[in-house]
Amino acid sequence: MRLERSFLCWFLLEVEFGGSRTDFSFFGMYLSMATGLFLVLFHKFALPIRIALTCVLVLLNTVWNAYLFNAFLCNGWLFT
Repeated sequence: MRLERSFLCWFLLEVEFGGSRTDFSFFGMYLSMATGLFLVLFHKFALPIRIALTCVLVLLNTVWNAYLFNAFLCNGWLFT
């Protein structure tokens, strides 16, 4: 799993296309990477840090999924 994430980070550093990687449309990818990293390192954190990071990740994932669901309800999907 780490190998794929490192390849993804390397790919993002090397490519020139795709616009600004700080746009909100890239937030899901970064959130997925952060959640995966958190799940891999879950047992290395102290309990208060685990609880805080879990709450933050649940909140951010909820916001992202609400954004995607809203786009779905408004027929905002683009198929290319």
